[in-house]
Amino acid sequence: MSTLRRLPLTLAFAAAVVGVALVTSGPGLTARPDVVARFGWAPHDLWDGTWWSLATAVFLLHRPFLFPVTVALLFGTTGVLEWQAGTRRALAVYALGDVLATLALAAGTLALFIGGSATAAALVAADDVGVSGGAFACLGAWTGRLAPRWGRLATIAVVIVLVAGLWQPDGLEADLLHAVAFPVGRLLDRALTRRAVSHGVAPRGDVR
Repeated sequence: MSTLRRLPLTLAFAAAVVGVALVTSGPGLTARPDVVARFGWAPHDLWDGTWWSLATAVFLLHRPFLFPVTVALLFGTTGVLEWQAGTRRALAVYALGDVLATLALAAGTLALFIGGSATAAALVAADDVGVSGGAFACLGAWTGRLAPRWGRLATIAVVIVLVAGLWQPDGLEADLLHAVAFPVGRLLDRALTRRAVSHGVAPRGDVR
């Protein structure tokens, strides 16, 4: 019961992702191609008028039987922050971090696309789905709340993983989003904490 009371957002989110996977799945519980095309997110959705796919994309899975990894990622990122700082903070960091990081990446991608970059052209058209954008924002937030020594070690470890991901042959759009969302989440958490303190609200958890 203690976990249910402290992690309602993470539990509900994980249940929703699994539920959507069961309803929209093709083989291996991945979203069917037509579902990804309609509800996945790509920068071209900004001018196509389907910007709402930024929200729907987070509930879809793109690789076979990915839901155990997705649930583990949610608990290791959003869940930890929710446990540390509360449900409202975790929701704010996840939602705002995902939106801000995605739009920042889209702006950079579109600028390169206009400049004639072939890689950017591919990214503009590539539909991305999954929970990881907001999850990495939450990861940036909770690792920033650790004691200085552990916070530095955690940050270095995450940066190594992010840089290694950028060298992988596929999934570049997701890897770039992770690299943007991680620092965005940390900065956002600190900004929200300063705002709370300025309004006389004591922050929950330790913010370094």
